[in-house]
Amino acid sequence: MRRLQRVLWFSRVLALVFVSGRFLVHAQAAKDSQAAALVGTWRLVEFWDRETPTSPFVYRYGRTPTGYFTYDPTGHISIQIMRGPEHFRVDSARGEQWFEKATVEELRRAVEDYRAYFGTYTVDSANGTVVHRVEGDSRGLYTGTEQRRTYRLSGDRLMIGDGVTALRALVRVR
Repeated sequence: MRRLQRVLWFSRVLALVFVSGRFLVHAQAAKDSQAAALVGTWRLVEFWDRETPTSPFVYRYGRTPTGYFTYDPTGHISIQIMRGPEHFRVDSARGEQWFEKATVEELRRAVEDYRAYFGTYTVDSANGTVVHRVEGDSRGLYTGTEQRRTYRLSGDRLMIGDGVTALRALVRVR
């Protein structure tokens, strides 16, 4: 009987620790209402850069890019961007290893038209920035780096960039 009581007491303690730990993980990923509002999937609708405020716009993924930015409640991010609507395509008959016999132009288009990276993120609401800690990048450029981005939320619209020399406009997916 005494042993059963100890086992039950220990089980309750473990359950409390487990529930508390899960709460802390979620609370840390979304520390305030601004960070919590960022959690979700966002569809890319615009992507441009320019050298100076008076330079011409550069649309690296075309004027109608496609893609998603996903911020989850555990602090993980996944970003995928693809040129639209005229993106690179490969005939599926060439198989999964098509790139082993691809031309230089095909390889260039494949890399140029698609970008993806993943990792973790933190939000600095006071400074209006989100930091992406990149664990893997389709081009290898950002892997192992921190990418600090200015952001602004307005309802179901997310703007990443300063809006003067860079902009990634996204809408929430519901």
